[in-house]
Amino acid sequence: MSKQGTVTPEHVIHNKPFAARIGDDFQAGLDAFAVDYQAYFDRAGDPDLTRLPLHPH
Repeated sequence: MSKQGTVTPEHVIHNKPFAARIGDDFQAGLDAFAVDYQAYFDRAGDPDLTRLPLHPH
């Protein structure tokens, strides 16, 4: 068990709610993730939220 926490704040602040699933067509996988993430963000309907970049890091 680690007691040191995350490696960087990036892991805590910039996590997306689901994993990217990339198959044989890398660009199509990234594009599908971006569409899914934008739809997830839009469903929140909160103008005070700031959307993260669409693609996974």
